[in-house]
Amino acid sequence: MEVGQAYLFMTLTFYWTGRIVSMSPSEIVIEDAAQVFDTGELEQCLTSWTVKLCQAVPDGIRVSIPRPQTVGLQWKGTLPRRSRRD
Repeated sequence: MEVGQAYLFMTLTFYWTGRIVSMSPSEIVIEDAAQVFDTGELEQCLTSWTVKLCQAVPDGIRVSIPRPQTVGLQWKGTLPRRSRRD
């Protein structure tokens, strides 16, 4: 994972999308974040760059997610910036 790049993060409890601002051994700080409740089929999500259900975090608010046991999948599309209910 690299600072400045966008990812879909899979944590033990939630999925998130966002752009990495900083990282430490214990946390990843992201901006342009959205909490994702339903990705739909993962392959479809990672080819269409859309999610089925998410709640966007307002601009300017950073989110800290735990780094241990978090998987980051590179997000090449536009990050979700509006809440979505499909």
